[in-house]
Amino acid sequence: MSQEVQTHGHGQKIAHVEIEEARMERLYVKETDRQVVRFSCWPNGKIASKPLEVTEEQLLHLMQAAIKEDVLTEDFVWELRSFLDPFLTKAFRPSHS
Repeated sequence: MSQEVQTHGHGQKIAHVEIEEARMERLYVKETDRQVVRFSCWPNGKIASKPLEVTEEQLLHLMQAAIKEDVLTEDFVWELRSFLDPFLTKAFRPSHS
């Protein structure tokens, strides 16, 4: 993970994480004056023009890493938790198929 701001094509990279070929980045886009999250696929260390495809397990690991490395903001994490809380308080947990 890199915390220094790096400038490249779409904007300035603030932070990123990689799990296998999957990458999640937080970028600052000067033209719109906002931060965005980008998902991309990086086979052999080079960005691919194909869409990112991950399993739910890979997505979970990517999001866990993104939270730990500040790719996802604290505000986002709290909003996500607020959304998930009603589902987590149910008396059952779905079984794995």
